[in-house]
This record gives sequence, C-alpha cells and structure tokens, in this order.
Amino acid sequence: MVDHHAGREEVVKALKAELVGPDPRGEPLDTSGPVVFDSAKDSYGPWVELQTGEEILQSDLPTVRYGIGVLYPRYFPPQEEPEPADLPGGGDETDPDDGAAISESAAGEAGRKEGAVARAASGDGAADDAYELAGANDYRPSSMALSFLLDSETAEQLKVVFTGARYQQLEVQVGGKPRRPFWLRRPVEATWDLDPSRFPNDRTDRQDKEVRLGEAGEPEQVIKFFARTRPKAPGQFLVTLGVTNNSSVENADARALFQVGLHIDTGGDRGVLPYPDSGRRARDSEEESLDLLYRHHRTYAVGHGCAVDWSDTEQDSSVGRLRTNSLPEYEAHSITPDIKDAEGNEITVGMVPLAGLVEDDDGTASLERLVTAYEEWINRQRVEADTLSSSHRDTALRHLDLCVEMSTRMRAGLQRLASDTTVKRAFQLANKAILEQQIRQGNPLRKPEWDKGGKRFKFPIPATNYDPLRPPPSRGFWRPFQIAFILATLCSAVDPEDPDREVVDLLFFPTGGGKTEAYLGLTAFTLYHRRLLDPDDKGTHVLMRYTLRLLTAQQFQRAASLICAMELERQQSPEELGGEQFRIGIWVGSATTPNTCKQAVVALNELKRNASEAVNKFVVIRCPWCNAQIGPVKTPRGSGAPTFVGYKHTADTVKIHCSDNECAFFVSGLPVNVIDEEIYERPPAMLIATVDKFARLAWIHTPRSLFGLGPDGTRTSPPPGLIIQDELHLISGPLGSMVGLYEVLIEDLCSDGSKPKIVSSTATIRRFEEQVRGLFARDGAAIFPPHGIEAEESFFATVARDENGKPRPGRRHVGVFGPGHGSLQTTQVRTYAALLQAAKDLGEDGESDPWWTLMAFFNSLRELGGALSLLQRDVPNRRQVLRQRMGREWAEMRKLRDTLELTGRLNSEEVQRAVESLSVSQGGSERPVDVCLASNIIEVGVDIARLSLLVIVGQPKTTGQYIQVSGRIGRLWEERPGLVVTLYGATKPRDRSHFEKFRSYHERLHAQVEPTSVTPFSPPALERAAHALLIAHARQTLDTASASAPFPYPDAAIRKASELLTHRVAVVDPGEAQHLVATLQRRVQEWTAWQPSYWERPPSGDDYLMRDYGDYVEPWNRRKTWQVPNSLRNVDAECRAVITALYAVQAGQTAASGAPDGSGDQDA
Repeated sequence: MVDHHAGREEVVKALKAELVGPDPRGEPLDTSGPVVFDSAKDSYGPWVELQTGEEILQSDLPTVRYGIGVLYPRYFPPQEEPEPADLPGGGDETDPDDGAAISESAAGEAGRKEGAVARAASGDGAADDAYELAGANDYRPSSMALSFLLDSETAEQLKVVFTGARYQQLEVQVGGKPRRPFWLRRPVEATWDLDPSRFPNDRTDRQDKEVRLGEAGEPEQVIKFFARTRPKAPGQFLVTLGVTNNSSVENADARALFQVGLHIDTGGDRGVLPYPDSGRRARDSEEESLDLLYRHHRTYAVGHGCAVDWSDTEQDSSVGRLRTNSLPEYEAHSITPDIKDAEGNEITVGMVPLAGLVEDDDGTASLERLVTAYEEWINRQRVEADTLSSSHRDTALRHLDLCVEMSTRMRAGLQRLASDTTVKRAFQLANKAILEQQIRQGNPLRKPEWDKGGKRFKFPIPATNYDPLRPPPSRGFWRPFQIAFILATLCSAVDPEDPDREVVDLLFFPTGGGKTEAYLGLTAFTLYHRRLLDPDDKGTHVLMRYTLRLLTAQQFQRAASLICAMELERQQSPEELGGEQFRIGIWVGSATTPNTCKQAVVALNELKRNASEAVNKFVVIRCPWCNAQIGPVKTPRGSGAPTFVGYKHTADTVKIHCSDNECAFFVSGLPVNVIDEEIYERPPAMLIATVDKFARLAWIHTPRSLFGLGPDGTRTSPPPGLIIQDELHLISGPLGSMVGLYEVLIEDLCSDGSKPKIVSSTATIRRFEEQVRGLFARDGAAIFPPHGIEAEESFFATVARDENGKPRPGRRHVGVFGPGHGSLQTTQVRTYAALLQAAKDLGEDGESDPWWTLMAFFNSLRELGGALSLLQRDVPNRRQVLRQRMGREWAEMRKLRDTLELTGRLNSEEVQRAVESLSVSQGGSERPVDVCLASNIIEVGVDIARLSLLVIVGQPKTTGQYIQVSGRIGRLWEERPGLVVTLYGATKPRDRSHFEKFRSYHERLHAQVEPTSVTPFSPPALERAAHALLIAHARQTLDTASASAPFPYPDAAIRKASELLTHRVAVVDPGEAQHLVATLQRRVQEWTAWQPSYWERPPSGDDYLMRDYGDYVEPWNRRKTWQVPNSLRNVDAECRAVITALYAVQAGQTAASGAPDGSGDQDA
C-alpha cells in the first residue's frame, strides 16, 4: 500500500507558498552591495538572498504577489498591475503547445481592482474599537484581531507577539541601466506585555500601543496594538485583542505587512476559558446530547478578519496559547468501523462460515462474540458515565439505555437464528449472496475489442471466476456495524407482529463507511425469507428509494450484482426458491428509462443510427456480474462492427444481456428491468426508484401490481414488506413535505394487516425523530449505532489509531479567505493553478494520482460556468506566470487536457460515463481527468476511491451538504486521506463567519447540521397534492374498469382516502386537521359538481379532471380542472420563451391595410 501522506504535505505547502508566502526558491543572490547584471537574461531568477535565504520577488509587486495574510496600510489605494513587459523574458513568450499569452491581469488579477477600497484618512488616528475591527473586514484589511475569555487568576501573563514580514526595494541594474527593482523579504516582530491583574473589574477598558518597525533609512512602518477588556465575571474578562497597520500609504508596497500573525501566551497551559455562548437558552434533549458528545471540543477564541487556533490540552476547561491563522487547517479524525474487544483483539465476522460453506462452523460464534463485546462496552461506559458532571450524567445514562435496547434487539436476532430454521436458512443464503457481490465490487470495467477475423467482440481481460471459499484479500468480511445492524433489524423485518416492526431504524454512519452493504444484506435476507415461505411468490418485496438519479443509477448497479448472485442461487435450487426469477427493476423518470416497450425499441433504433449522439436510456452500462462493458462502444471506422453491445431487440421489446459469451447472463439475459411497462407486467422482487416517481400513481393505474394488487383491486400477492429510504436528510423542505403526503398512500398500499418495515440511512441528520414522524407518522425511531458518551466513539465506529494510540491521518480541511485578491475569481485561479502544478511536481505516476484530479464543487451552475471560463484562459495564463517565477521549462508545467462537468444537465448515461472517467488513475494507459466541475449532484452517490482533492467554492448552503460533499474524497484514508480546500467569498458574511470560526466549526461539524423540516400538511402542500392523493388512491385500489374514468364519482374510495389523511394529520400535525378537512371537502365538492368524463384531456374535447403543472389550459377549463403534480419536485408552472417575427409581420400587414395603430395588438 502506497503512503500518500507526504504528497499531501507537499500540495498544502505549495498552496500556502502561492497564496500566503513566503516562497523562497532559486539561486542565491548577494545583496550586500549593488545588484548588477550584465544582461537581462542573466537577471532572470528566481533568486533568494545569499546572506539569509530570504525570498526575493523579481516580477511582482508584493501586494500583487500576495493577497492573504496581508495587513495593508490603513488607507491603501488601488494598485496598478505590472505590464507584461516588466516580467522576466518580456511579454511575448508563450507555451509552444497552447500559445497562451502571458499577463498577470489574464491570470485573474482584474477583479483585484474592483475589490480595492480607498478610505480617506480622518481624525487623529485614535480610532475606536468599532473602527479598528472594521479594518479587519475591508477588502484591503488593515487590522486583524481575536476575542477570547481570559481568567486573570490563572493567567500568569498576557504576552502578545506580532510576527510578519515586509518587503524592501532592492535596486537592480542591467547592462548599466536601472530596471524595475526587486523586493527583498525582511521578517518583523513586535511584542506587547499586558498585566491581566490590572484590568478594571467595573468597566470596559481600552489599551493600545504603537510600535515602529523597520531599519534606519527604510520606509517607516507603524503598527498599533489594541486591546479592549470587558468584565464578564469576577476575575474573568472578555478580551478583544488586535493589531492595525497604521503606516502611511506612500510607497504602500513597502509599508504593507505580509504573512502576519498574532500569538497570545498566558505563561502556562491555562488562562483562556471556553468562549461564552451568546444568548444561551433552554436546551432540548438533542442539544443536551450534543453538549455531552462534544464536551471535549470547546471554542476558545473567535477571529476578526482571520481564523484562530489554540494549543491542545488535556483539560476541557482552559488553554494557555492562542494564535491567528490566515490559512487555517484542520485535520479531522479518520473513523474506522474496524473495532477491538476489551483485550485489544480485533473483532471480525467472516461471511464464508455464516453462509454455511464451512463444515462444523456456522459462524454464530463470531456473532456471539460481537454482541457480547458490545454488551461489555456498554458496561464500561456506564462506569465512566458515573464520573461525569451532573450536567452530563443523566444524558449519558439516557444514551446508554438506548445502547442496551439495541443490544437486546441484537441478542433477539441471534436467538431467532438459533430457533427458526427458515430464518437461519435465509440468513445463510443472504451471506452467500453478499459474499458473491462483495468480491466482484470495484473490479475494473472490461472493454471489448472488435475481432475483424472472427467478426465479433472479444474481451482482452477475461472474466474472473471467484471461489467463494477463498475470497480475495480484504473481501469476505462484514464490517461489525453492518452485521450488527442486520441482527438488530432481523426480527422486525420478517415478523409482522414484532414490537419493533413499526420502529423506523436509521443507519447513521459516516460517508463511505459501508451503509449500502448493510441494507443490501438485509434486503437479501428478507427476499430469501419471503421466497422460502412461498416459493411461488411473484410480488415485489423491497422498495428502495433515492432522491437523486445519480445515486439511483449507481446503487442500481450494486444492487443488480446482488440480485445476479441471488438468481444464480435460485437456478441451482428451484425447488427451494421457486421458478420465478429474482429480478430488480429501476423506476425513474422517462428522461432516464423508457416508459413502454415501444419507447424502448425507438431508443434502441436511435442507438443503432448514432450511438455516439443518442441518449442511452437503458441505464446498465456494465454487466453487474462480470463487469463486461454494455452499451455504446468505440469501434474502428469502416469495420462494420456494431456500435453497441448487450441490448437486444426481442419480441417487440428490448432485453439486456451480458456482452461476454463466457458470462452466465449472456444467453438468459440479466435479471434487470428498466422499462416501466415490463415492471408493471412482472413486478420485480426488488424495485429501486426515485421518490419523484410515486407522483405517477395519480396518472396511471398499472403500478398497482407493484403493491400486490390485481386488475380487480384485490390482493394477488403480498405487498412490499421492506422500504429502504436512503439519504434521509435529503427528504426535507418542500420535497420532504410532498413525499410525506404521498407516504399516506404508499403505506396504505404496502399494508396488508401489518405495516411494512422501514429502514433508512444517512450520514448527516438532526432531530431525526421529528422528521420520521413527519414523513412516516411513526413515533418509534431508532438510530444505529446509538450514541455513546463521546462523539467519535460508539463501539461500532471509533477513531482510527496507530499501534501507539496516536490518531491516524484524516481528511484535512484548509480555509482560503482572500479579500486582498479583490474577487473570488482571482482566488480560484491562484488556488487551481497552485494545486494542479503541485500534483505535477509529485511526478506523473502513482505518487501523484490522489492529487491529479481536482474536483471543484459549486453552489450554483452560474458559478460553475464562470469557473469553466477561468480554466479555459486564466488558469493556463497563470501557469505561465508560475513557470517564469519558478524558472521552469514548459515540459515541467501542468497542462489541462481534460476538464469534465458533472451536473444535473447531463443525462443518466453521461453521468455514469463521467463517473467511469473519474475512476481512471494516473500512470495507466488512459488519461485521467484533470479537473471535474461539479454541482450538488455529487452530494451523494459518488464513491470513487482515488479522488482525494476537492475545492469547495463558497460555503455550501447547509452543513449537511458540506459534510456530504467533502465526504466524496479521501475514502481510502489509510493511504490517501484527502484534502478539502474551501474558498470563502469576501462579500458573504456567512462565508466570513465560517472562516473566522474555522476550527470550532470543523471540530463540531456534525453538531452543526441544521435540523430538517417536513410539513406535509401545511397549506401549500395540501393545495398542491391533497387532491392528487384522492385520485391516486382511487386509481390504484378500484377495479380497472372503475379506475379508467373519474365518472361516476368513486365515493367509497375517496372516503377511504380521506380517512387515511385525517388519521395521518392527527399523528403528524394536529393543528392542521381543520384545514385538511376543509381542503378535502372543497375538493370533493368540485369533483362532484364538475362530473368530468375523463382523467386527462381527451381528443374529443369532453370534460376532464386533471392536468399537469405548466400545461396550457383554456380559460373555460381552468376553473374546472385540477393541476396534479407529475413530479414531487417541479410543481410550479413553467413556460418557454420563443423568439418570433410574427408580431413584426402582423404589424406590417396592419400598416399596409390602413388599420389604426394598435389594432393588431388586440389579435396578438
């Protein structure tokens, strides 16, 4: 395993050198006397001072070179850019490969002028506190400060040290003539000693001190320390302490201060207390839990115009040293699911014995050991809980009671395995299926090559036939939390009478931890159990729902691999598992998959005509069993080879087969359904869908088969018994409200004497009980694993440590806040250029691979489009600036060859191809992606192990989104833990606040996740969809003849639907019950009064009931039709603008006919 941690240090070092400095590099230059060169070529650097090794700036003004960590003179004016001719080598030297012209302004510097703020000097310089801190918020900041709570009784001193550097002009002659001066770095330092014992206890006090920097004969530099103290409690003071650059603006580059920092020392390890909360109020139970979990992560200071860090301490109540930071870093702990027992022995659970493949070992001993170790851990935690303060003890005991409940459920699952032979057999089969799926997961795509002689495709890489008894290294094992979750939910998943059947189990685990495999294991178990009970069963049992199509498509591929394993097992044991195939279906929008077989044939013909341009609507682009490529393929021109493989036109439909004739699914076809019509005709055992698709229940009656209902509305098979809702945190806001309303119908259709089991998962959520109640109307909700008494220790998830107990490297976060750059675009250009070049400098082999592909996340498509323009021109031009500054050859500089977009504008196939491209590693036969520009489509579902470098442009809208996006990289933390660089906008107060509290925010990241809101019975939600629920219930439960038209009015079905809604509102939101009743009454009155003959607009022009949002409707029909959502997201009217010349033509005709002006407007 290659260790890439050293490479990450080099990347961070390069970023700091570019943005903050200093960046000393080059040959030594003697500055003790006149600096003279014989020719311009001789003067080209880079250079460092011979005597000190300090940096020499040759081409840039200091205030142009650096824009972060700078204190400008108090009234700093805008600066002029250097002309290209002033740069080494003149202004016409270009890269022979791309012809990019050199220009600092082209490197993104133009925005700097916009951000410059020229402040007029006034007064005698004795500014008040507000003015001093205002200087920290300027585009050209002149001040920096930090605030903290000082305990004067434990602080032995209060020493303030200012460090930084100035740049002095260095006169240079070339060929006997003066040329543009160099700038030589000179470190500066100043101290200020304060006596905390003399701070007044009865009033706010202010102190300041001016210090003159520099040497005789140099431009005078003046800084002013300032301190404001406010008594907070006896002996405790809220201190705001900072420094201002009070220098004159004349020769501003010589008077600005660079690489600045403040260091506070109390003379020991104590003296600074946790920063007080503002407006502390009564805490609810969740906030009390967070206080307990993060009690060791306290905020000790906040910055003003800078970030703040503090010394680590064993104490939870005090620290002794603070320091400001212009480029803050925070390394999060890596959380591992690999756990040990009390003796330090690793707990492993192998799949092979659990699958019944090992004689005399059914694997239950490993399960027993796991459950026992958890019970012992709980007991140890109780002992520790007794030592906590009274403010935390009760909360800790409440947490541990929940742990006991979960261990009891796990123990019950073990006992059920021992006592129920059907359950045990299903469990064994599920373990075998997951084992087969796991050993194939992550294998590379096998691409076919056209054999001209044989006139067929061949695969240079043969399919690997794995022996389940000998799985590859690191495969064939459950992560303990995965199998523990299955044990805990086992009874309630198969027993409708189990007391935990209606408990919504939420799998809460960090991004990339393996949540998907846990609920796939539960899926396999329940599918096998249902088939063992009834081998003739032909219904759908598992509904797995997602919110984003990228996630849906990716998880469909993983789940399809599991279903393939299950189907092969069924073929070997048809007497036990029945004659009906195990199949998986994907149920998403018509833009992604065909609705009908006819549409599928049309889509296939389009692929035949032009595979490179046509939209591939068949989703499956690799065999889920052997990884052979499926779909469009590249073939030699004129070869006559097919342009796609794996899709076959058979009997008026399209079947998907593996493209490799050596695969088990080449002849019979893959057990997957992607066509809606076929899904309704033969419901698959497992259905993956987007939540949006359930809006279709109001528009068509055929989906009833998915819920076990026949044409006459009666049960033909049991309804789905397991609902899996992935990424629960995304079901919130308007979408969550709509989903919560449709859940009334879904639960009813899935209930046949008992309700379905609901399992969910997420890596980021707050107040999940409220969200579960709003979505599912269930008061029981259990999080797994339950919290312990530490944020990062829950037995099943723990901090990864080395053999010495030291935390292993984790994902590193770096904050970039560059008001001195003038614009966020300039910050982007400099950041991208530095990071891309740093990867190149590591070498074009495996060492650079983690950092080679830069993924950039944007909060809007507009910002993403702007970045694309920067990458096309400004970043390549910045590369030339770097080349000359570093003294490099063109061959040593990074070139951008492949920039990729990953947004919702791509169709499903393009998204999957983009993900495949991102998986290509550096140093192989294929060229990896250089830069990927992404939107929120990557928030979930992008699981690419090699990605380790991410730039987030602007603080995301929510902390949950920030966690999800940053979790896309650094999955292989053991070797490449990842680097996240967040660029904060200087014009956005929220961005500034996150930067100034950088460490506090990242230490308590999950505690800062915003609660979600789900209000399905709010007036807007009811107005949009209450009537849709009435229609959907009637169309899904009535016999086909009655469901084919809204007349006669289906009174019994509407009454039943109304009862379901009124019962649900009483549980979810009783305050809206009256409004719901009024809404339902109004809708019923409208329906009975209109007496429409058709559901939708008929060709005949007769009355109809429903129309889609955004559809045109005649004025006379608008008042007697309902707008019914066809999607749960886009429920607002849309329009399309068309440029037309008809008005001009009409106006000309009117003028020719002599009509009065404006007469044509009436017709228009």
